[in-house]
Amino acid sequence: MALLIAASVPCAFGGPPGTLNIVTASQGGLMTDTGPLNPHAYRPNEFVIQNMIYEGLVYYGADGQILPALAESWDTSSNADGGETTITFRLRRGVTFHDGTPWNAQACKANFDNVFVKGLLPYHGWYDLPLRVKTWQVVDEFTFRLILDQPYYPALQELALIRPMRFLSPAHLPQRPDQKSCPTTAPVFWPTNITEFTCVGISGVAGTGPWIFVKKVTTQRTITASEVSRIISLNSEERLLEVHFKRNPNHWDTKAGGNVQDVVIKVFGTLSEVAPAVVSGSVDMVFGLDTIGPKEFKALHQQDRDNLRTYVSEPLSTRFIEMNSARPPLDSLAVRMAVAHAIHKSDIITRELAGLELPAYTLFAPNVPCADVDLWPRMGYDPEKARMLLDRAGWLLEPGKTVRTKNGVPLEVEFLYRTTRSIETAVEDDIRNNLQAMGFNVINRGVPHDVWNTMGNNGSYHLAIDTTLGLPWDPHSSAGYWRNWDMNRLAFTALTNQRVTPEGFTLEAPMNRSELFSTITSVLTSTNLDQRRAMWQRILTAVHEQVVMAPLSYLVNVAVVRDRFENFEFGHQQFDMKLRTIVDRELLAGGGSNTLGADAAGGTTEGSGGGGGLSDGAIAAIVVCSVVAGLVLLFAAMLVIYERRGKPLFGQPLMQGSAYSHSTEISHVPMPASAKAMSNDV
Repeated sequence: MALLIAASVPCAFGGPPGTLNIVTASQGGLMTDTGPLNPHAYRPNEFVIQNMIYEGLVYYGADGQILPALAESWDTSSNADGGETTITFRLRRGVTFHDGTPWNAQACKANFDNVFVKGLLPYHGWYDLPLRVKTWQVVDEFTFRLILDQPYYPALQELALIRPMRFLSPAHLPQRPDQKSCPTTAPVFWPTNITEFTCVGISGVAGTGPWIFVKKVTTQRTITASEVSRIISLNSEERLLEVHFKRNPNHWDTKAGGNVQDVVIKVFGTLSEVAPAVVSGSVDMVFGLDTIGPKEFKALHQQDRDNLRTYVSEPLSTRFIEMNSARPPLDSLAVRMAVAHAIHKSDIITRELAGLELPAYTLFAPNVPCADVDLWPRMGYDPEKARMLLDRAGWLLEPGKTVRTKNGVPLEVEFLYRTTRSIETAVEDDIRNNLQAMGFNVINRGVPHDVWNTMGNNGSYHLAIDTTLGLPWDPHSSAGYWRNWDMNRLAFTALTNQRVTPEGFTLEAPMNRSELFSTITSVLTSTNLDQRRAMWQRILTAVHEQVVMAPLSYLVNVAVVRDRFENFEFGHQQFDMKLRTIVDRELLAGGGSNTLGADAAGGTTEGSGGGGGLSDGAIAAIVVCSVVAGLVLLFAAMLVIYERRGKPLFGQPLMQGSAYSHSTEISHVPMPASAKAMSNDV
């Protein structure tokens, strides 16, 4: 009991000055592992951590801008006949990997050799850029040339992806020409028919990014940087507790302005543990809606806490319901339209998402490049229209029955969602209830993320909650991915009954699947901007009016940040945490600077007067808290003694099942204009 009370003392300041303790989302929900931290591999490696350690040639910025990263500048040229396209990159000078290896064109080529070779297309050919790349060349020490077989306008956007084309020190790449950095064990749903090379993974972790991996701590061991690349996954009885990083003192971005020296990712087993950890002070920052939950986030916002700030991003991707048109009854457009009109989006968003997201009526949000188009009919909540469509399609509800039938066959659908994603678990029962009210029999299929991938690729579903790939993939890479039978059968099979003349409907952009895929291929290689926009209008209209992907809401990121940490802003990809700009006021109070000085490798900042010494005020605060904590512990000891004597100080003994609780005065501070402000009536 004494330990419980001591942990609740409001004087707790979180981590030491310069240390940021965070909780962040993974691709599958709450983080459970990091994987071997291979920049060229997919799950179980996590986007958010790969993005901290490794960098690409370019960076995806606001409004779709492509900004310099490891390349300072570039030129693009194409043959007059629309043939080969050449992108010449001038690489940033003076950059080193975390292990001291210099960054140059040879290091760039070594990484391309491990990702874009044609023999690895079964692994990396899920998006178009590896298919379009013809060759790559070292021009000189800091000039690198990429040659594509034809114009491909999303090339730079796809070079900004968090994976697979990020850069690892050549010292940790396979040294034999017949070996590549692809992992020895791929996810079960991923093609493994690589015959030209042997996949051996990587031998160490060293990028050029702003954060250097130090260690991860589990319930059984500490895994260091020298070991992590050899450990594909944790033992079945083992659980991840923390992941530690230190600031890269030699990072090329000297204008970032932050002063955080250490980042610790805290890992929790359940969503319900996160908000209390924020309130108690053991966590300084929460990043991602699947990490804290919408209702918990809004509760923190509305409680007028003065040492926490809450943030909501602009739309990053779209939640939607994938409908498998290859499986009856969803092979009928009328039934798919009925599903779309049966779902009460605004009610679900209010009830389950705390109003944080906006109802989606188009597959891509209007802020997505080339996707700001008007799409009709508007697939809003209209239960009467849903019933009419089902009646017209022959699915009738007999008196006294709750499930519609057609020729004696019940109107039945299997509904696939990921139990590891809190949002999907929250909304699935609302969607199920909406459909059951229309006469559907809904069979739930809640499964972990990797099983969801497998079932989706096998076409073992009628309905599935999904999200678009998000920026910077949307719309080009997402649409290109629909065509990939090997790696995205979920979408490929959903589009099976995309028809030119569906029964009883007149369409504005009639296309079957083959025509749709051909148009997508054409738009990705188009060089005329007006023609490109017209083709996107046709593609998005065709998918929209045949209702194979019914939009639900525009997904956003959220963050809760302790007021001690300033200058937070969202990145422009879902898993982009821009931690390098964050300033810790506790470190400033100790005499530190906002910027990282030349002596940062020793753990100090420029102008610190000999290191991270605490100010007089900080020392006084620690003394006061220590005294208070000591008094609390003394009081707790008295409680224990009196209770053991059978003479509790209070009416009922605290040790017999009643819980100790405390409240901490915290109020909301308005977020800066760089992030979307959130009002109490969200």
